[in-house]
Amino acid sequence: MEKHREEAPVGYRWLYTTKIRLKNGTILYAKDFGKKAFCFLVADR
Repeated sequence: MEKHREEAPVGYRWLYTTKIRLKNGTILYAKDFGKKAFCFLVADR
């Protein structure tokens, strides 16, 4: 999805999602921002 993404640190991984729900209930779609997906670094379980 991404051209080049650095490796995730040990204990973390990259999470890709096409939409984000904010605390106020608003949903943001990646396509509205010219992207295919949003990318987040999250801790592994």
